Amino acid sequence: MKSFYATSLLAFIAATTAVPFPGRLVARDPTQDQVLTSIESWRNDVVNVNSFLDSATSLSASDLQTAAQTALGFASDEPVELGILSSISGLADDALNAITLLQEVFGNVITDLQNIINDPSATSIVNTQLEEINSVRCCNVLPALDILWQAAADDEGISNQVDTSVPRPNACSQVVC
Repeated sequence: MKSFYATSLLAFIAATTAVPFPGRLVARDPTQDQVLTSIESWRNDVVNVNSFLDSATSLSASDLQTAAQTALGFASDEPVELGILSSISGLADDALNAITLLQEVFGNVITDLQNIINDPSATSIVNTQLEEINSVRCCNVLPALDILWQAAADDEGISNQVDTSVPRPNACSQVVC
């Protein structure tokens, strides 16, 4: 009986002294500097993943594994940058659609890079993963970035301060979307 009262008393104290949690979290609109830095950082991520994709088939298994780990680091930063740009209020519908698409497909690239890291000497697996990465990036990610980066820069009035062109890996010229 004593434990019931002690537990009840502790539950009552916890309930009456707890800091209230808002029912809804609201993302804060990023500053111009945050948007500019996000686009620049994301562009750097894209350039580095492209570099990996452009050289991957010519690397030894150990070099491929190291390069894929580096590319994974850059690819893993892209959702962070998406989080910043997706917090901009008032983006046009095409930019919002691009954000949704990016949220849906980012995991594919990261999973494929991890598969390459896990077995870099399995040529057929590596080639399949590279084809999948190029397909997702060339047909989905990079075209969505064309829309999102420009919309974000326009919305923040920084179009003349940041490079919104989205670089493509060489494979995009051969990928049919």
